Amino acid sequence: MVRNHIEVVTACFPGARLIRINPEEPELPPGMMGRAVSLVSGALAALKELDRKLEHEEGRICRFLVRDQENGGAEVDAPRHASSLHVLHRLEHAGVEVKYGPLHDPRDPPNEPYSVFYSQWEQPEFNSLATPTPPRFVFDFGPGADPGDRVSMACFQVANVWFPAGVSAEVHAGITWCRGVLRELEAYIGTAEYQEEIRDQKDRRSVAALLRKTQEAVLPAYGMPADEQGLRDLQSKIWTYGCCDQEIFKLAEKTLRLSHLRLSE
Repeated sequence: MVRNHIEVVTACFPGARLIRINPEEPELPPGMMGRAVSLVSGALAALKELDRKLEHEEGRICRFLVRDQENGGAEVDAPRHASSLHVLHRLEHAGVEVKYGPLHDPRDPPNEPYSVFYSQWEQPEFNSLATPTPPRFVFDFGPGADPGDRVSMACFQVANVWFPAGVSAEVHAGITWCRGVLRELEAYIGTAEYQEEIRDQKDRRSVAALLRKTQEAVLPAYGMPADEQGLRDLQSKIWTYGCCDQEIFKLAEKTLRLSHLRLSE
């Protein structure tokens, strides 16, 4: 019987979800509460309603950066409440090869696939792959492709899961972007003339004004406004891609040290 087979398959995969559409026998199997939903409806009506809800959710898309066991990384868009497993499936659908560690019998959670959500401001949170994305780990990442759009981002790492291709092209582009803007900032403020000028400043306000000139000289070429919002967006990108490439954090630390040389003496 089809329903029995589907129940067995669902039980074998902890992250699986069961949607039962049946106007006459909508009962769910014991032990699947929280992982299954029953729609007492005809198939066509139920599918139309699901499609309508999915269209609504498309307006709440989030970009996910996922790191694997070896710190390889890939990006994909998914609903902001998506589970880690849903995001991984989206990566696979986008062409990213994903290899999962085995489930053990008896269960051994530390050595099975799980996710760790992280952000600049929150303590890491360990979850099963079936857990929806915690809202507090979704943050503003910066401007989107269309004028006025802002991108929401969430980051997590999956343990006992591997991306054989390593770092994806999208993540590599983000790493390259961060390295480029930081190296240009470092070159600009690292000159003897600039360091002499910053030493001559008498207070924090004067230093801030000089640093604003640096931002105006560098950031617009990278699509970033030379204002407080631009700096916040830059910080978000540095943190996000720095988790995939430690060289970014080293460059950021050096740039910050040079820019505040007068204040740190």
